[in-house]
Amino acid sequence: VIVNNLLANSIKHCSAGNKILLMVREDKKQKKCIIEVADNGEGIAAKDLPHIFRTFYQGDTDLREKIGVGIGLAFTKQVVESLGGKIQVRSVPFNETVFTVEIPVTNYRKSASITPAEETAPVMRQSAYDPVESGESKGESGRPLLLIVEDNRDMVFYLTTILRDDYNIIVAHDGQRALEIAEEKVPDLIISDLMMPVMDGNSFCCHLKKSVMTSHIPIIVLTAKTSTEERIDLIKAGVDAYITKPFIEEELKAKISQLLKSRKDLREKYGQVVLESQNVSSDITNDSNFEFLQRVTDIIYREMRNIEFFPQGLASEMCISPSQLNRKIKSISGLNATNYILKVRLNRAKKLLTTSQKPIGEIAMDCGFNDFAYFSRTFKKEFGITPSKYQRMPHLQE
Repeated sequence: VIVNNLLANSIKHCSAGNKILLMVREDKKQKKCIIEVADNGEGIAAKDLPHIFRTFYQGDTDLREKIGVGIGLAFTKQVVESLGGKIQVRSVPFNETVFTVEIPVTNYRKSASITPAEETAPVMRQSAYDPVESGESKGESGRPLLLIVEDNRDMVFYLTTILRDDYNIIVAHDGQRALEIAEEKVPDLIISDLMMPVMDGNSFCCHLKKSVMTSHIPIIVLTAKTSTEERIDLIKAGVDAYITKPFIEEELKAKISQLLKSRKDLREKYGQVVLESQNVSSDITNDSNFEFLQRVTDIIYREMRNIEFFPQGLASEMCISPSQLNRKIKSISGLNATNYILKVRLNRAKKLLTTSQKPIGEIAMDCGFNDFAYFSRTFKKEFGITPSKYQRMPHLQE
């Protein structure tokens, strides 16, 4: 990562005929690995030198279009410092620019069982900033899952670094691959670049919002474009928020937190309407995700006595796989499919206990509980009272 970024930086500042030199050596006395990347390209102006390791900083240069997003050197510095090292630069424009990196060397493989002749050469400590590829990052499973859609390697590093302490992260490098991952993983929120290969951000967002599996996922678009027409296009594509580059880390984090909270509040409203028959505004009941959950609930009511129907039969009627059904229901209601089905059954039983003259055992059977002891136990766990005591409560009788 360090060498790649420094070489990439030199290449961006060099033209035909310029030279780039890479030198790596070991200082055995100080136990350091020293890396130098030198070039005789356009160099760095004196006024820019104190700022080049700042995130998103871009100096005045005719090559600005080639420089990128301005985070490569900032990340290089983070990686070096994560290894306990330091990085310095000196530059005389159009004469010489030299980046010098010093990293402590550690030998992890040295062992008492190895003879002196077999001792391995010193190795550098492994970087904590290895790139994140597609697939859920390791971490607490209860944390929200974010999908980052970005083709710029440095930006992926930056976003991953600032967000990984609070969220699990998966990454896609183009819109088409991101669609596949979104359908499979159903992340809690998506952060996408606007300009990407294969499928741009606008098209990607349009596809997401049209899919039954992903229409509920909040989307934040990162863009350098700020014209009125482009903002309108983002709104039409269903984007929940857009942030212009360069952006402040706290701004992005606040927007993520806000959107996730809004989604959580919406899940609670869905549950109140579907499970508790509470009245909610038409903007909720006309929402496609509410309609999905209502349809699932109607099927559960219809097949409530048919235990063998779930979950395969329910997934088939919804035209998705059982795993997709589970992720979609969880994303809308906060419960996995099994727990949601159980909650619907318990709420149905609760209502029947106050409106039906049937014995409790028969009500349990009608709601899909063949084991009365299990029904009584789960009912009490859900509502804090046994079915028999609940049925006898005078104020609940008609």
